[in-house]
Amino acid sequence: MIQWILFPLSIFLYVIWLLVCLGLALVSFVIPVRPQKIDLNQVKNKKTVCRHLNERGRLTDQEYNFETEQVAAHYDNLTLKGYLFIISPLLFFMKFIKKLEDLMLWLVYQWIKAHKKIFHRLKMPTFEGHLPHVPFYTTWITHTCVWLAQRVGVTISLMQSLFLFLPPFREER
Repeated sequence: MIQWILFPLSIFLYVIWLLVCLGLALVSFVIPVRPQKIDLNQVKNKKTVCRHLNERGRLTDQEYNFETEQVAAHYDNLTLKGYLFIISPLLFFMKFIKKLEDLMLWLVYQWIKAHKKIFHRLKMPTFEGHLPHVPFYTTWITHTCVWLAQRVGVTISLMQSLFLFLPPFREER
């Protein structure tokens, strides 16, 4: 019974969080951006949605490795920082709300499916920069999420460099 109350409440709170993140993303337009190469070992050491689902046995090791090795290689470190900042409330809520975990599992499968289509079209192991053109219905949310994560990452990086006391997000101990 409590799950039916917590699930809509968590979605509502997360939408408010996304609006805050959108504000941070808009601030980043006045900040010059230099892409930073991503360290794939760092990706595996962070607490992400895929790692959470993999630890719970809901995402196979093969799917988890595809996400953390092949997909992550195409984004920069600023995008990873933004992603970790944006998903931090989700990781907290997913510990307690099974329905939210189910929703995130579905979204992860859509994300993996979109990237497999992109990689299939490219017939290349890696690519840099922006995503190539693929059907709108499979990637509009992918483009939006990546844009938001990168722009929030730019703002967070600036804040961390200005205020050295801001901790890094979700490092595994």
